[in-house]
Amino acid sequence: MFVTIAQINTKIGNITNNTYSVIKTIFNSPKTDVLIFPELVLLGYPAYDLIERDDIKIELKRSLQDICKASKLKPKLNIIIGTVRYDKSKKFNALYVIKNGHIIHTQDKQCLPNYDVFQDKRHFEPGTWSGVFEINGKKCALFVCEDLWANEFCPSINALYNVSPISQLDQENVDVIFCTSASPFEYGKHQKRYKLLESISKKFEADMVFVNGVGAHDDIIFDGQSMVFSEEGKCRFIADGFKEIVQTVDLNKMNAMLPLSKPSIEDIYHALVMGIKDYVSKSGSTRVVLGLSGGIDSAVTACLAVDALGAENVLGVTMPSQFSSKGSVLDSEELARINGLRCIEKSIEMVHNAYRGLFEGVVTSHNSGIVDENIQSRIRTNILMAISNDTGALILSTGNKTELAMGYSTLYGDMSGAISVLGDLWKTSVYALAHFINRNSIRIPNSTITKAPSAELRPNQKDQDTLPSYKILDEICDRYIVAQQSKSVIIKAGFDETLVEWIINRFHQNEYKRFQSPPILRVSKKAFGPSRLYKCITDR
Repeated sequence: MFVTIAQINTKIGNITNNTYSVIKTIFNSPKTDVLIFPELVLLGYPAYDLIERDDIKIELKRSLQDICKASKLKPKLNIIIGTVRYDKSKKFNALYVIKNGHIIHTQDKQCLPNYDVFQDKRHFEPGTWSGVFEINGKKCALFVCEDLWANEFCPSINALYNVSPISQLDQENVDVIFCTSASPFEYGKHQKRYKLLESISKKFEADMVFVNGVGAHDDIIFDGQSMVFSEEGKCRFIADGFKEIVQTVDLNKMNAMLPLSKPSIEDIYHALVMGIKDYVSKSGSTRVVLGLSGGIDSAVTACLAVDALGAENVLGVTMPSQFSSKGSVLDSEELARINGLRCIEKSIEMVHNAYRGLFEGVVTSHNSGIVDENIQSRIRTNILMAISNDTGALILSTGNKTELAMGYSTLYGDMSGAISVLGDLWKTSVYALAHFINRNSIRIPNSTITKAPSAELRPNQKDQDTLPSYKILDEICDRYIVAQQSKSVIIKAGFDETLVEWIINRFHQNEYKRFQSPPILRVSKKAFGPSRLYKCITDR
């Protein structure tokens, strides 16, 4: 059996273009028995409340009809397509098998995730098992994403449901298992998928074809990396990650076994580059602007933007104040020169002094120093906003996850932007990413990497004046936020009790800031935003 994997990038809600991509792939597909697309490929995933609209229902029905017509041009081809199935007032996340103009099999998603970034249960009804079907004499089974995870191999997910769809194959002598998916990227997720597919194919002694979506939709990034496993549980094919791939695999004559790779910072690099590229293009823009401070965060963000959009579409603005070091401006200019992006300099000192005069007699509290620091950040954002309004360029927010956790950022200042690029990366990971970017040649000046981090909002300021070392801070934050360990567990792990309490208290005091953050490109298991839901005021 020849199977063609269509790992394609869609745009949520643009059914016309998504359908065109599907039909184009059908026409251009080589001689093959099966052409399989990702989950909900016609509408895009996750489409959230778009699913509820009547016009979407009409468009999807027309789209399915168009695909059925197109399939007549390749009458022997079996097309597996994901879309919404409407049944009176009910909606299902469905797969259709189309051949020669007819729907020959349908399978609805049975397990509806309602955690993390998923809201399937909000929109869909759970499906039931439709049984196996035949393609060229081979018994085949269909599953949609979560249906594959709810089983003995994933006990934490399996516990969420009253059914384990994959166990329905216990009484079937199935030859090929097909799974279409929209499984978001997170660090180490590919490795989890690999082990899951390996276990399932080995248990049922069946070929396993897994097709995953690719592309970024706001904060959620889909990495692709579709896979095929043989009936012995050996991985025979892995599609390139973070790019569209249409490739045919002969299940009767597969490649040598592909080993499981280890997670790496390179995965995060590719995810963020694609996240920027898709956010900008799918927003209808082509250009971005960002502040260049001479620090590590803005330098890494600028390099990622250049790799995503091209240097000609990235504008850097360095905005020194009286507290800015000469080295910071020089580092920004050197970064721009090396990477070929345009950089302009606009001093904020005159405007800053004007604000100080305006605030005289108004701001008199002991927090006046914080007021003075924050207003500098907000002045800089006004400059970036003016450029954005004038040129249509989107602003990239450059703050990292550690800063967001500790509130070490300014609301309506450096937190502002269309998308937060590094908001799911701890400070220590930002440094790791900088070293990866510099792996072949110096793109980020060494002085930017080696100097002590500083916001440069007051004389001789250093981050470590008010924060513990980033190595310790990041580990405590990761334990508390991502691993969701309690304060007592973290203290028992050997961390200073006073420090842990200070970090946790400061973290919760700044929830209201994170609530107003721009969308954050998600690369971890627990990012700020939809995958972590807390109220600003919580009795914790």
